[in-house]
Amino acid sequence: MPIAMSVLDYVPVPEDRSPAEALRDAISFARAAEEAGYLRIWYTEHHGQSRVAASSPPVLIAEVASRTDHIRVGAGGVMLPNHPPFIVAEQFGTLEAFHPGRIDLGVGRAPGGDAQTLRLLRRSSTAPDRFHEDVGELRDLLSGSPLVGDFRAIPGFGSLVPIHVLGSSIHGAQRAAELGTPLVFAAHFAPHALDQAASLYRARFQPSQQQAKPYLTVTANVLAAADSATGAAHHRQMLRTETRKLFDRANTRLTDSQVDAYLNSPDGRTAAEIFHITAIGTGPEVRRQLAELAERTHADELMLVHQGPTLADRIASLRLTAQNASDDLAANNSDS
Repeated sequence: MPIAMSVLDYVPVPEDRSPAEALRDAISFARAAEEAGYLRIWYTEHHGQSRVAASSPPVLIAEVASRTDHIRVGAGGVMLPNHPPFIVAEQFGTLEAFHPGRIDLGVGRAPGGDAQTLRLLRRSSTAPDRFHEDVGELRDLLSGSPLVGDFRAIPGFGSLVPIHVLGSSIHGAQRAAELGTPLVFAAHFAPHALDQAASLYRARFQPSQQQAKPYLTVTANVLAAADSATGAAHHRQMLRTETRKLFDRANTRLTDSQVDAYLNSPDGRTAAEIFHITAIGTGPEVRRQLAELAERTHADELMLVHQGPTLADRIASLRLTAQNASDDLAANNSDS
C-alpha cells in the first residue's frame, strides 16, 4: 500500500498575483488536492511576508472546508505562543462543529516571523517557554476536561480535535514524544536533524489518551512535472524565490542573474541546503524519491509542499504525484 500523502500550503503569492488572488487560488488548489485523493491539506501561519498569504490558519480552514467535501483541513500550524490556548480551543471547536471529523490542529512554537513580528504580536523574546504547558491546556480544553472548575471552552469542549506537534529539531521531536502526540517534522526546510529526530521520537514516545503509538509525518518539497527538465527548471525557480525572500524586508529587487550568483556562492550553497529534502522530476521519479524518504525514516505519512512558478504548475505537481501513487497501488493489488 502506498504511504498516506497530504499537502502543506503556504499560499504562495507569485510575482504577478496579489495576496487576495493567491487566497482565491488556494481554493482551487485545495479542490485539486481533494480530487487527487490526498488525505489532508494544512495551512501555515506566517506573518509579514509579501510572498506568503497564509497568515490566519483558522480563517483559511473555514473557507477551504466549506468549499470542499471530505478532505481533512487543518493548521500546519497555529504558532501557539501567539495565541491563548483557550481562544484556539474555541476557534477549532467552532470549525469542528461546522465540519465534524475533518479538522486537524497542528501547533508550533515559533513566532511565524522575525523580531519585528514578535513586537507587533506583543510578544517578548525573553518570555518563558510555556509550549509544553500550553499544549497540555489546549488538549484538556478540547478533550472535555474543565480548565477552572466547571468553566469550559464553548464550542471546543469535548470536540476531540486531534493535536499534532510540529517540530524542526531534536528538541521538537522530544516534546512530541513526551506529550504523546503525532509529530510533523518540517524536513522541507530543516532536513539535517530528520533521521535523529525520527528515531528519538519513536524511542521515547509516551502513549496518551489521544495517541496510543507514535505517528510520524515527514514534510518534503515536491516539484513533479511532465518531464525531468521542466522539474529541474521549476526547482531552480523555487530556489530563486526562496532566496529573494531573504532580501524581502530590505525591499531589494534582485535579478535572476544576481540571485544565481548568490546561489553559486558558498553562502548561497549553504542556504540552498535547507531545501535538501526535495523530490524533483516526473511522476514516477518523484514517487520513487518519496518512497525512499518514507522507507528511510519509517514515516507514517508524507506531507508535501508542492512547488512551482504558477498555480497550474503546482496543481500539475500534486496530480502527477498522486496519479503515480494510484498506479503503484493498482500494481500492488494485481500482484497480491
